[in-house]
Amino acid sequence: MVSATLLHLTLASIEDKYYFAKTSKGPHIIRHSLLKQTFKLGYPLKLYCEAEGLYSPQINWYKNGVQLSNDHRTVIKTERFRHGVSSRLQLVLTRILDAGLYDCVARDDNGIHMREFRVDYKL
Repeated sequence: MVSATLLHLTLASIEDKYYFAKTSKGPHIIRHSLLKQTFKLGYPLKLYCEAEGLYSPQINWYKNGVQLSNDHRTVIKTERFRHGVSSRLQLVLTRILDAGLYDCVARDDNGIHMREFRVDYKL
């Protein structure tokens, strides 16, 4: 019998509930950047996350619970491979406001797996 843990995520100020199935069928983050990062103001910040699963997961990035997307300062590049996906998040010309908690969330039909990165700046 498969046990499931109720996982609460606050995404874009809305509390969504997801079930994370502890089976080999759900996605698993297999490689990622260091969980504590420090960036120098004005220089790029790069985070990496790679996940695999039977149902080719997708990866989304969040900062302080708000989903990130590509814009003039945020670049997200995703590459698919046989049973998985790798994703790189890059913030160019970093500012003090870029410090915070970043989440890499791998999701497929069988559940989610996430990693949290604590990011701070140095002068």
